[in-house]
Amino acid sequence: MTRSGGSILGMSHAGTPGIDRLRAVVLGFAVGDALGAPFEDDSPTPEEIEGRLRGSETIRFTDDTYLVLSTMRALAEAGTPDWSSWLYWEALRAGAVRALVAWAASGDHRGVGDTTWAAIKQMTDHLERARAPAAFELRTHGYDVERSAGNGILSRALPLVTLGVRGSPELARFLALTHLHPKGHEVVDAMICAGSRQAAANEESPPSGLGFYAPEALAIATFAAAATTWEEAFRRSQVPDGDNDSTAALALGLWGLTHDAVESDSPLSQLGRMAGADRSLIERACERVITPPGACP
Repeated sequence: MTRSGGSILGMSHAGTPGIDRLRAVVLGFAVGDALGAPFEDDSPTPEEIEGRLRGSETIRFTDDTYLVLSTMRALAEAGTPDWSSWLYWEALRAGAVRALVAWAASGDHRGVGDTTWAAIKQMTDHLERARAPAAFELRTHGYDVERSAGNGILSRALPLVTLGVRGSPELARFLALTHLHPKGHEVVDAMICAGSRQAAANEESPPSGLGFYAPEALAIATFAAAATTWEEAFRRSQVPDGDNDSTAALALGLWGLTHDAVESDSPLSQLGRMAGADRSLIERACERVITPPGACP
């Protein structure tokens, strides 16, 4: 099914949610992150929000998208998904560790959170000791468990949730590479539920909270993603003094998960504004999962 202006986002060649849906979610997430970045810890006015939506200035994503990218790299390196295979999950863990350590080495950290950074430092030390990436286990020494229910766990989980992964010990162990707080893991289960159209439609009133805590961020994003248009979803995701890049990223990611739209009517219409290096990173990440190395394009 198509409309003039492009193909429907999120529909695989078989007409069911799949790898094309993943592209819509991941690119939408990156756009939301980049659009919301100037408003983090701020209280944007309606005029400022509209200016951001309608502007032409270059936009850049933040650490939230780098965490999504780490999972996308893991998916690309692990090959054909086999969610029932322990070996596949070990390959995912190894790929995520390598991706996060490479990000740290790049020096382009873009506001990474303290707990995530503490985990990545442990990973870096682990690899420098020539230990197997998949053998990494996050230690609580030097790591603040009580502050580890931030939004990074949602960023890392979103690609897997989009592909249909549901709560399991394997998923929990994958996410525990960076986040240990039980509330963080509980909210991933809530995000799985938020990925349904019915869950989004049931959100009728704005939730409270600033969005710096994963349960708050997901509540804001789920409410925002129930909007008919992606622009309205972005508007709803912006809260006074909030973590407005994270809430916008999650809102537009979830919007892509629960809506079918042509690219011109979706967050992907903003990719032309994204800084060249950022756009290349995120599009290449999608291509590597859509067309794995060695596969025919």
